[in-house]
Amino acid sequence: CRPKLSEVEILDLFFDHTHGEEWLDQRYFWEAGSPACQRPGIECSDSGKVTSIRLPSLGLRGPLMSELGFLSELHSLDLSDNFITGFVPSEFRFVDKLIDFDIKGNELQGGIPVLLCITEGINSNGVGPKGTNFDLLYSCDNIACARGTYSDFGHAIVPTEEDADGSQCVPCYDDEAQFFIGRDSCT
Repeated sequence: CRPKLSEVEILDLFFDHTHGEEWLDQRYFWEAGSPACQRPGIECSDSGKVTSIRLPSLGLRGPLMSELGFLSELHSLDLSDNFITGFVPSEFRFVDKLIDFDIKGNELQGGIPVLLCITEGINSNGVGPKGTNFDLLYSCDNIACARGTYSDFGHAIVPTEEDADGSQCVPCYDDEAQFFIGRDSCT
């Protein structure tokens, strides 16, 4: 049994696992053990809990760590347009406050864990006007476009008004499309 990690320890691991010393903008360098709320790209609640991690386009590389799923107050995670690899960890189901999850433009494989696909709120999953098709409301595509598909956002958008279409993930026919989820373009 692993001991419970503090938020500072989780962020330190994340920095190491994503090769933080090589991030493209050195203003985002995190000193090991430094307070979570004083780190660039991190926002916290008044009580000092991590609520937002925004690190787009910084050259992060490595796996999406399961430990991020234990940041209990996390509501926004933006790791878009980096080189994150591996799979979306099933531990993200524990982040019940997560509403903004942006992993587009990475090199993530596999699928979205089923329990995330039925979680209400993430990228407006399960939230829509009365009468919206259930398959559009609760869809893994609302979390990230499946392999072989793309949208401008890297995920589908649930319609916000009655009779609106929203935005769906559509087929992508390039050679790389079969490998990665969360694509925002075809090459």
